[in-house]
Amino acid sequence: MSGPQRRRRLRKLYKPSASHYVSASKDPDEYLAQAICAPARLRFLIADGADAHTFTPSPCGVAQAVPGCPFAAGQHRMVGAVGRLQKVKNKRTPEVVEEGNTGLLVPSDDADATAQALCRLYTDAARAWRFAQSARRQAVKSFGIAAMAHSYERLFSGQRLDESVHIVPGYSGQS
Repeated sequence: MSGPQRRRRLRKLYKPSASHYVSASKDPDEYLAQAICAPARLRFLIADGADAHTFTPSPCGVAQAVPGCPFAAGQHRMVGAVGRLQKVKNKRTPEVVEEGNTGLLVPSDDADATAQALCRLYTDAARAWRFAQSARRQAVKSFGIAAMAHSYERLFSGQRLDESVHIVPGYSGQS
């Protein structure tokens, strides 16, 4: 029996004693539903929290130097991704990006579409700035450490999770 088959069998064995299943995204939740047959009433989506205070953008879009980066601050644009960039993850992050509001979605494994989207944002700095502001607000609200902790607190206290989460204290939505 292979490793994945063994793990699936083990998960099915402990299923009767599980009170909750928590997944960080839709793919693992779908796995729990399909392969483990975990009931929907026991499955919950709670995103891993990101430290919104450490990863705070500069005020008014003024670029700050990044330690170890060979490019001069303010003279280049930097593109970054958060996550494990491996085939198994197959960043498809539609759960995170809202097309036209917080960014642009491109098909996974399509380098040309990715390059075209980056070029569109490079040539339209105002649009890129609007995406950045909307994405920051959404990230803090839904994917910050405080939002994650709040969701776990609600889960373990028996409250519903589908109600809105609180925004990180002190966050104005403008940074």
